[in-house]
This record gives sequence, structure tokens and C-alpha cells, in this order.
Amino acid sequence: FIYRSTDGGKTFTQVHTSPQMGATRRSMCQTANGDIFVADYSTTSGTYTSILHRSDDDGATWSTARQWTNSGDGSSNDFRHIHFVVADPFVTNRIWLGVGDGAILASQSNIGYSDDRGANFTWLSSTPGQTFRSVDLLFTSDALWWGMDAPAEAQKIIRYDRTTGQITTFLDNAVGSLY
Repeated sequence: FIYRSTDGGKTFTQVHTSPQMGATRRSMCQTANGDIFVADYSTTSGTYTSILHRSDDDGATWSTARQWTNSGDGSSNDFRHIHFVVADPFVTNRIWLGVGDGAILASQSNIGYSDDRGANFTWLSSTPGQTFRSVDLLFTSDALWWGMDAPAEAQKIIRYDRTTGQITTFLDNAVGSLY
């Protein structure tokens, strides 16, 4: 459910619902043009749909910016849920999305960005995997940084160079998930 307040948080009204909506700490962001995005964190088994919702009127109404129907069998382009949607503070109106995990879908984690209000995404890797399983990003003007959230593997701190696209590991073999 998405609730909206117009009185500084004194009261809230439900304005949108999604059949599989769940949320994480980074499931919502707003871009410079005023678009608000909310990402589903689905915990459903079997066939399901992950939805990126968008509002362009301060949260009064919502539409689907993009949705992915997932078979639940680990086939290509499947992922279990959306870990985060965040606005890029250095590229106006760009949003970043982190997707992934699940027992069968462990190889389907990836990070991507959209410059067209969530309609299309450019993914950082053509071969998704646990290196891209993350719950947040750290932005600098020249790079993105993230820690892995893949408890079954050695944890790493990863850097993505915005100019070259090079992905570099800066910390390898840490114990436990890195947030």
C-alpha cells in the first residue's frame, strides 16, 4: 500500500496498492523533476510480477513505470525482487535499481539505471551474479560503490567507474553482508 499525507503527516490516505508490494529502506526515491518512484519488494513464490511504480503529481496518483513478470524457475532475466530504487545525485533524473536473489535465482542479481523515467534500464553486467547483489549504492561524481549482500559468498566492496564502466573490487573476502 502507498499512503499520502497532505497535512504534514497528521493524517494519511491510501492512494495506491499493488498485489505484491513490500518495501525496504531504499524502496522509494524522488528525482529532480518531481517523479516519485516506489519499488516492490516481492516475497512471493512461483510466477510473480515485480513492479516499479511512478507518480508525477506529488503522490496523488500512481502508474506502472516498468514491470517484470518472473517465472520463478530461474530462467533468463528472472529476479526475485527489487532491492532498491535510488535517485542519482550527479545525473539529473537518473534512477538506479538493484534486483536479485532467491535460492533458485541467486545468479540473477544486477544493478541498472534508467534515464527515461523507469521505462528502460541499462544493466551494469550482461552476466548477473552475486557481485551485484546489494541493498544500496554510495555515489561519488566519478563512481558508484556498493557492498555485497550475498551471505553464501565472500563479501566484497565494489566500485563502478562512471567514465570507463570498469568494475573493481576494493575489499575481498570480508565476513558477513556489507551494507
